[in-house]
Amino acid sequence: MNNKFVVWGTGYRTKKLVDIIGLDHIKVFIDNNITKQQIGYEGIKVISFEDYKREYRNYGIIVCPIYDEDEIVSQLESEEIYHYLLLSMNPSEIQGYGIKDYVQRAYEKIDRGCRNIIIGDNLFTYLLYEKAHRVLNDNQIGICSDNLQNEKQFKAISKMLGCNLIAREDIQPTDRVLLAIKDREYYTYNYENIYDMSKEIPDYYNDKILSLKDTHLGETCFVVATGPSLLTDDLLKLKANGVYSFGVNRIFNIDAEYWKPNCYVFIDKKGIEDYSNEIENYQIETKCLNADTKNIFKDDGCNYFMHVAVHDHYDLQNAFSENVESVVYGGGTVVYAAIQIAVYMGFKKIYLLGVDCNYEKNSNDNYFFKTEKPDILNHDVRRMFDNFEIAKKYADEKDIKIYNATRGGMLEVFERVDFDTLFK
Repeated sequence: MNNKFVVWGTGYRTKKLVDIIGLDHIKVFIDNNITKQQIGYEGIKVISFEDYKREYRNYGIIVCPIYDEDEIVSQLESEEIYHYLLLSMNPSEIQGYGIKDYVQRAYEKIDRGCRNIIIGDNLFTYLLYEKAHRVLNDNQIGICSDNLQNEKQFKAISKMLGCNLIAREDIQPTDRVLLAIKDREYYTYNYENIYDMSKEIPDYYNDKILSLKDTHLGETCFVVATGPSLLTDDLLKLKANGVYSFGVNRIFNIDAEYWKPNCYVFIDKKGIEDYSNEIENYQIETKCLNADTKNIFKDDGCNYFMHVAVHDHYDLQNAFSENVESVVYGGGTVVYAAIQIAVYMGFKKIYLLGVDCNYEKNSNDNYFFKTEKPDILNHDVRRMFDNFEIAKKYADEKDIKIYNATRGGMLEVFERVDFDTLFK
């Protein structure tokens, strides 16, 4: 198997990928930045897309950028290049969240006493196949895709990598079937899910979090985000009425003398790294943070470190965690994680405040506070709404009420209520 890839991108996501697969799997990088082409990245050559077409076309591509993903895919397919893989289609761990030996953990599921079929069409599938094929022959290991829409892409990359392909109709009841892609409801094979093993990985389990479970059974809370509609007067009402509140991300920009949340939630790894000092000095009784950042902070008793699993691609329907002690699912917005934590703590009525969901790129006004630099992030509002729909479905099934008390904004998934009527 040809295990060298060309990696598109040299940003933060690429850095995390390199930490997982190592430089041995990388032939060159693609980046349109001329300066990076001149100096290279991690000691490896950086080329243009034109260079790739001329000199490296026989190598499969891993596309790392998430916000430019559609544009890159269109560019590749316009050149009839189908041997590419999207980093966003992989388990959270392959994207750099969680343990680094995830492929090894999945490999331990292989049964040498029968034929093993890996169902998948992502990088994780090929990394696992590569590892297994070192000790198993073609009669013992193969891969199969269940995604007819990507059949051309699947066959192109599999042929290039020299994989043993198994047709869906040839899978037998005696085969060991390992699902390396996000579970889909229509799937009919008797399989074992290796895409999300969060609940069975001891490294992720944090028994300290169990102390939060059902501590506010049947109560009401607010999840306060950082949208521009957020008013200090509204927060003073929450404080005056003793309402339990969750605050997220840069909510610490509000003077704690006026108001501060009971529980603070920040799950974005890079964001936590960027604002670690502010988070460290934020005096909150409960802080729920990404477990990947626990080495940054002192163990002061208020920190609850949670494994965060992210599913970045549109086609990957997210999950809603009932086992926060093992996993919290990211959903394009920290508010989705805060809702999972609130439900875990037993709240039955959850109000959202400051969840505007209307972002303007390069604006200084996307938050209740003025930013010194324009907001250059590509906020994926579509993905936020998709995951809020999942939260609503779960809440409806469990007789939990989620209301949107935000003043204006774009979020219409949850029933709206007028904040001014809540404390009369």
